[in-house]
Amino acid sequence: MQQPTQDGLERFRKLARLIPGGMAFGRWLHRVLSPHQRSITSTKRAHREALFQPFPTTLDERYPELFDALQDRLNHIANPRLLSFGCASGEEIRALRRRFPTALLTGIDANRHAIHKARRADKSRLSDYRVDTAPADGDQFHAILAMAVFRHGDIDKTRPDNCEAILEFSKFQTWIAKLDACLEPGGYLAIWHANFRFSDTAAFSRYEADTLLAPQMSQATLYGPDNRRIDDPAPLALIYRKL
Repeated sequence: MQQPTQDGLERFRKLARLIPGGMAFGRWLHRVLSPHQRSITSTKRAHREALFQPFPTTLDERYPELFDALQDRLNHIANPRLLSFGCASGEEIRALRRRFPTALLTGIDANRHAIHKARRADKSRLSDYRVDTAPADGDQFHAILAMAVFRHGDIDKTRPDNCEAILEFSKFQTWIAKLDACLEPGGYLAIWHANFRFSDTAAFSRYEADTLLAPQMSQATLYGPDNRRIDDPAPLALIYRKL
């Protein structure tokens, strides 16, 4: 299907503003015609129980301090295995590739369209992109990154006193257990911009916090195991090492 040009879209918007209900119709049409919007809708429907953040938003070199820190901590492994959990269209994998040219990099995302874009942009035989919501049985990694994954935009937008109507801590704990199961002893788990703290999970007792702290200015709104908002939280570690 041929996509409309930017000029064509702007002309349509101007016309829609003149027609009662035109803008609402335009938004509906955008959701129907846009591959990006269609992929979000289909992902929500197919993975409602497993999905945290439905929007595959990402940037190139989004977390350079973290990537550099992992490069330093894993430099003794010739061919490290790293997982980008919620990899979207693969920018995180490609940023890691610059630092780990011989690594086996795996990207997992529930959004089929995002994974298609990732595979198209990265032809490396050492990169593996999967449409899924969790690692496969038997997977083992030296580092796992879950960046801006364990969150929901509506929570940060509305900041409710209790978040369980949108996202529950128990769901976060379940998926943390899945990641913990496939992380090698001595490996690193990186979590940032989540609505819950890794230190509140059962798995945390098997980890030690790294000295690298998460950026506070862009931290997501935090909630405890009781799903109640935590105001003025202490700084969080960005990386945790499995004992």
